Amino acid sequence: RVSSVTDLPEDVRFLCVAGDASRIAQVLRNLLSNALKFTPEDGSILVTASHHITSMGEEERRVKWKGNSSWVEKIELHDKQEVLATPRGHFQLTVQDTGVGMSPDQISKLFGEGVQFNAHALQAGKGSGLGLFIAKGIVSQHNGTLDATSEGLDK
Repeated sequence: RVSSVTDLPEDVRFLCVAGDASRIAQVLRNLLSNALKFTPEDGSILVTASHHITSMGEEERRVKWKGNSSWVEKIELHDKQEVLATPRGHFQLTVQDTGVGMSPDQISKLFGEGVQFNAHALQAGKGSGLGLFIAKGIVSQHNGTLDATSEGLDK
């Protein structure tokens, strides 16, 4: 059973994120797939998005755009193409579920290559163990971070 509530904050609704859309979508698919895989049928998954305004970043990466009084940042995309954008902070996506949980040891190994946890019958050994390893690499290439927290197994 799937239910959906769309309630994006105003500052996120029209946010434009510089990056590789297909790779960012791949990360989101992986996170949702894992949440679905490890959450029981009567459980829930909550996806939230938020925008956090932070400092402008490194001075040497800023350039003054002709005719514009605002600062813009030169961003190099994966294909070496450069775009100019006005930094507005960072975007945060959170996927939270009521799944089986993880131990501190599992969390420390979670983003490693080929890591799989068969801690629960819901997962049943499906998957390659590469999803989160690849997702973390993609997020890192976008100058972001990917992390996980858990209250512990069966919590």
